[in-house]
Parts: sequence; structure tokens; C-alpha cells
Amino acid sequence: KLKPYISWHIRYNEKWGTYNNSASELKLIYKVLRSSFRNKKIAIISDKSGCDFAKKYLNDKKNIIFSKDITNNFYKDIILSLNSKYYFQFKAGGFLFISVFSSVPYGIIDYASPHVLPWSKKKFYSWILKTQRVVHKNISKKNLISETISIGSKNYK
Repeated sequence: KLKPYISWHIRYNEKWGTYNNSASELKLIYKVLRSSFRNKKIAIISDKSGCDFAKKYLNDKKNIIFSKDITNNFYKDIILSLNSKYYFQFKAGGFLFISVFSSVPYGIIDYASPHVLPWSKKKFYSWILKTQRVVHKNISKKNLISETISIGSKNYK
């Protein structure tokens, strides 16, 4: 049974690898998500190469569901994400815009871009809810992952 679950987008692309999640980042994020969202399954959302990459380092078959094991297209990945109780993303990936324009609680840590300016100090986008957080900072700080997920888990209902 999948529900209730949280979703986590993982980016992995062999051609443009600069923004990929590393094996050590996967392990760290998984540890923080499991401790923050106890008793919740984690649906990892990615394409086939991203799911295959994550399977090499995350082998908790009891608590992890890989999207490409249960969905066969991008639209079903969207449904999987929108039905989750919380969405997390670290680094780049166009999938973040699915959550950004939804009401799903989320934590997104992304690279700062000179082309995207925050709406205010408290809200990155004008429409985001109190349970949604976007961070565009120096993403190399490990405590930023724990802090962002912790805020999300406190808002979890």
C-alpha cells in the first residue's frame, strides 16, 4: 500500500550531470526524510535512469517506491507527486514546477539564479502557501537539507 506517502524528485542525467544528485546526497536526504516523516513511504520520482541510479544507493524496499516501477509516463509521475503529502527536491530539475504551482506542501532547494528573483523575504513566489518553501542559496550546506525538511515535517498533517 502506497498511501500515505511523501514524494522526492531525484535528478540524474548522464549527458548534463552538473546538476545531478550525488550518491552521498541521496543517502543524506533519505536519512533526513525517514527521520522527519516516520511511518511514511517515500515515492522517488524520476525518469528511468534516475530511478536506476537511486536504486544503487537506496535499497529500503519496504519504505521506498520508485516511480518507474509503478508509472510508465510523465503524466502519471505528476499524479503521483500531486497525491503525496509532501514533496522534496534538492538541486535542479524541471519537475519542481509541478509542485510550485500546486497546493502540495513542499521543500525545494535549488541553485540561486540571477534570472529569478524572490517575491519577498518570506515568500519566494507570491502564491506559495505557509507549508511550501523554496530556497535558492548556496546548496552545498548540509544543514540546509535538514532545516528545509524539518520545517516541512512540522507542517505535515
